[in-house]
Amino acid sequence: MKNQKFEIAVAGYDYRFKTYARDGVEASVKVKCFLGRPDAECTILIPTLNDDLRETESCRRQVARR
Repeated sequence: MKNQKFEIAVAGYDYRFKTYARDGVEASVKVKCFLGRPDAECTILIPTLNDDLRETESCRRQVARR
C-alpha cells in the first residue's frame, strides 16, 4: 500500500503536524505517539481538507490568539 502525506491539527497545539502514512488512523497514531499523548484530539486536515474546514480552522486560530 502506498504512503501519502497527512497534515494533522492537534488540540492545544498551534503547529500542524505532517507525516507520511498508509491511512488516517496510522497518521494520527504516529502523531499521538510522537507527542506522548494517546488521548490527544486529532483532526486530519490534508488530504481531506475542504474550503469550509480551512475557514473554520482559520477562525479558531484567530479566536485562540485573542
